[in-house]
Amino acid sequence: MKNTKILFLVAAASLFLLPVACVTVGDYGDAPDGGPTGYPPLFTQSGQFPTLFASNGAVVEDINEATLGPSSSAEENANDPVDPDGQPNLNPTNTDSDDGIVDFIVILVSIPPPAVMTINVTGPPGSPGGTYWVNVLIDLNMDGQWGGVAGPGLVEWAVQNFPVVVSPGVTTPVTLPPFYFANGNRLPDGAWMRIVLSNEFISDPDWDGSGNFAAGEVEDHVISLPDVNGKNIVIQMSCPNRVILPADGTPVLFACNVTNMGSDPGTFRYLLDGIFRGPSVQVTPIGIAALGVIPPVPPPGGPIRSGPIAIGGGPAPAAGNPVVLPFIARKLNDLPSDWIYQAWAVDPPAVVSPEGVTIGYGSSFGNTQFVETDLEDYRANIVFEDDIIVIEMRPSDSRIKMPVRIAVQRGESFRGLSYDELRMRGEGPIDLP
Repeated sequence: MKNTKILFLVAAASLFLLPVACVTVGDYGDAPDGGPTGYPPLFTQSGQFPTLFASNGAVVEDINEATLGPSSSAEENANDPVDPDGQPNLNPTNTDSDDGIVDFIVILVSIPPPAVMTINVTGPPGSPGGTYWVNVLIDLNMDGQWGGVAGPGLVEWAVQNFPVVVSPGVTTPVTLPPFYFANGNRLPDGAWMRIVLSNEFISDPDWDGSGNFAAGEVEDHVISLPDVNGKNIVIQMSCPNRVILPADGTPVLFACNVTNMGSDPGTFRYLLDGIFRGPSVQVTPIGIAALGVIPPVPPPGGPIRSGPIAIGGGPAPAAGNPVVLPFIARKLNDLPSDWIYQAWAVDPPAVVSPEGVTIGYGSSFGNTQFVETDLEDYRANIVFEDDIIVIEMRPSDSRIKMPVRIAVQRGESFRGLSYDELRMRGEGPIDLP
């Protein structure tokens, strides 16, 4: 419904009817439009989200056909002083009947990690129902506006025109398609999100959250990271998909990366374990180091543990700065051998309130497989790193591109060549015996 306010002016003997403003009554959002975003110090600014009528802020005129969650409210602008729910939307403490989110989980399997959100879609009794579309915007780069990308593959229009069927008198939980949730290699803490449920398909090539919609609901939420004992730590671990081991038991050096995608330093634990606990592979952790640096052996504090299972921990890296967990693997028996890896710091569930959502996440996890090669057709390049020789193996067959890193220490040999003999051959490609 649109209301036109008319101003009556009387001048001499004439009566003039002058239209002054056209105000759309409906459900508006509450993301800051000219006010502070509430973002942390590195991102402090005023929000430029299209929320007010003057900014072409998103508004849904009919809230009696379909809603996000069970309730909705209509007002005469985002700053309506007589808002029917008691407070203007842009009042930071207002809940504005935003009750559509059921769950918001970040799955720590990659950088950037995917997130999965579940919402409730309700058809009020007597509504016609039918197909509606869900669209979601998240200010991933926390620049105070929606649209564009926050980095490679990080589209701020996170969910685009996802169809849902609204049934009269029924509330249906809907799990939206996964989307990447990151700002580089950090999670955006406190980012503003807009969800629009409407009976209209959005055809803009790069929607910014604005527009007038006939039926549905607009909800704005703040997405916060969990705070556990005053710390915000989100650990992401990644290991190679495959590690190639020589048939003769020569040790191989490989590494896993650990990144703190949260905002505070702290500690973490990790696990690297064979799915089938046979003696196929021995994995020995040799420490924790800055990215690209191999630490001394053993690490400060002594070795963590060796054997078919590797488990340990240490200080979580500063936010956004990954560290390396180097390991030495040695074939003991028949391959291939499948392993899992896992890392964790805290594991809180998602918490949803009318003011926003605190995300939930579990441990970081993945799989690594140890496979075998006899190295018969390989050439080697010797690189010296203190007392470790790292031999980067590459098959002569150009169709195979995966390199393998071999660590040989003093007193050890590789393919019949002692440490000293390998060192004497110098750097560069060599033919193996």
